[in-house]
Amino acid sequence: MSMEIQDYQKMKVLTNNFIVLWQHIDGIAPPSVEEKFAKAMLKWLGCLTDTLDLWINKVDNMTEGELILARVNLGALVECWLKMFYCAYYEDYLKEPLQKKKKGKNIVVEPEKLSFEQLKQFGIDKLYKKNSDRYNWINSVQDKRNAVHLLKYREIGTPTLFVNDVIEYCTFVNDMYSSFPSIEDCIDNCDGTYPYGYQPLPIF
Repeated sequence: MSMEIQDYQKMKVLTNNFIVLWQHIDGIAPPSVEEKFAKAMLKWLGCLTDTLDLWINKVDNMTEGELILARVNLGALVECWLKMFYCAYYEDYLKEPLQKKKKGKNIVVEPEKLSFEQLKQFGIDKLYKKNSDRYNWINSVQDKRNAVHLLKYREIGTPTLFVNDVIEYCTFVNDMYSSFPSIEDCIDNCDGTYPYGYQPLPIF
């Protein structure tokens, strides 16, 4: 098993564990954070993660249409993790939120309503530095995800480049997972209701 495959399997375990844990935060997180995650479609995070297998298995004979959908898949996952980060730290987010003008008043843009572009820019000096490798990678993923908008040509790269981006995504998920508040010790039953249940991290 190559290091890349090991990292991919670990990413899937981390994602699954996140889903199990963060749908059991009642009484652990502030009520405002509980409310955010009560509405979140965490199951879809798992479904979209599992769907990456479909594109990876097609890498040797992927059509251009499949590559566009693969790019949408990956972009949606990156955007989702960024949104969940600000939902998890919602109380901190409210101290210096992104705002917009509405009828002459400043209105807070809720984390789940932030666009990919807003998330990317808002993460500067919080999750990464501008023009850092991580920032540039997110920017590239975003740009290729937008290829689904058919009225403007965008470079989507090759299937091999997509797989390389999935490998980088594994590092991204590991970093994001590590940056969330640790709640394992606060939950009595980590088995959860998600089909795969909580899994101890594999040791490779």
